[in-house]
Amino acid sequence: TANGTALCEGDTLQLNANSTDAISYTWLGPNSYSSSQQNPVIIGVTTSQSGTYIVNATANNCSGPSDSVVVTVNAIPVVTASSSTSVACSGTDVDLTGTGGGTYSWQGPSGFASASATPQLTTSTVAMSGTYTLTVTTNGCSSTDTVSVFINPTPGLPVITASANNICEGEDINLSA
Repeated sequence: TANGTALCEGDTLQLNANSTDAISYTWLGPNSYSSSQQNPVIIGVTTSQSGTYIVNATANNCSGPSDSVVVTVNAIPVVTASSSTSVACSGTDVDLTGTGGGTYSWQGPSGFASASATPQLTTSTVAMSGTYTLTVTTNGCSSTDTVSVFINPTPGLPVITASANNICEGEDINLSA
């Protein structure tokens, strides 16, 4: 038996063989895998290690029947998180984009959360500045990427004043905003 027949790249595969009277074991598997351990461990599995693992137990020079387990090693998704801009002015919309397939989970500042591949920060505020983390899950395997967005405050409407409202030609006027 195996510790799980569906694994992700990088996981550890634990194979187990139990026989009440066996003295030795022989495991065979994908990519010419072989082991004489009763319960071999494969650390950091890759997709090329998917397939059928067969074990045979031997006692007193007699070989018993074989048993097998099918193991699937799923690829870790390649994830990319990006934004339409890394610096924006408050009040504008900022588009986030994620790639990698599967299901999407965005987390960000001010409690931002989205399950969309392409969420939008609508009418952005300074509080939305920060790092946005995208996690993509495919076949039970997850990977993350981040993107940073900085939102600058947009200045308010300027107030303009003049030193005088009515002046004569040639006189100075001071304007301030």
